[in-house]
Amino acid sequence: MSDQTHNPGDTPPVRKGNRSRLDIKAAAMAERQRKALELRKTGATYDAIAKAIGVCNKSHASKVVAAAIKAIIAEPAEAVRQLELERLDGLLRGHWKAAMDDPARARVVLAIMDRRARYLGLDAPERVQAVVLDVPTTPEQDVALAEFVLQAHGARQAPPSDPPDDTDELP
Repeated sequence: MSDQTHNPGDTPPVRKGNRSRLDIKAAAMAERQRKALELRKTGATYDAIAKAIGVCNKSHASKVVAAAIKAIIAEPAEAVRQLELERLDGLLRGHWKAAMDDPARARVVLAIMDRRARYLGLDAPERVQAVVLDVPTTPEQDVALAEFVLQAHGARQAPPSDPPDDTDELP
């Protein structure tokens, strides 16, 4: 693929074969991310990366590098998810026929199906109703609550002092 920039109004080149324009665009984006990440690894500034990959500013270059890093992290996670789904499918095939006559095997099949649905995010999220009460507290209660939160989070510092109220004199 050439290093020419593509103007939004231009028709992207169409290649022969099974590659669609979307495939070509995705490949170009992946190449841009690869190049940006490679430049960043060598210590290039985002301004230099922006010029090298043909984007308008360092903010855009930063986003391209971040997308490349995210893709690197997401790829192995997706491979593991796919492997787990294949394992679940194998288990499901092994128990399916027997599940029609055996309640114990039917429970196994349902458990496998439930796990598979969770992997794929097919279950609707549970609705939770939260109630927030606005209860007036005293300054002593606020300090006690702050100390409790600090202890719960393992903090070893004292809570911040109370801000001066309107009656305090300024120096």
